Amino acid sequence: MPYGMSKDEGGDTKKNDKWMETCVGKVMGQGKDKGTAVAICKSTHKKMMGDQKKASIAMNFYLFKTLEEQEAMEKDALAKEG
Repeated sequence: MPYGMSKDEGGDTKKNDKWMETCVGKVMGQGKDKGTAVAICKSTHKKMMGDQKKASIAMNFYLFKTLEEQEAMEKDALAKEG
């Protein structure tokens, strides 16, 4: 699926589309809707100036941070209940 990647980022190539599909799937797995996931992934890719390796590292950091925050919120909720 084309994601409207800019020419500066390499355009809508198979490689960019594959990276975006993987990224969008991961972000949606964290509970974000598809539009938000696409925006997050495009922004991450653009910030990394089309360098997919750097963008993947940044996305993994984002997801790790998100999971860590979710776990902390769950622990806080359980502590308040108990």
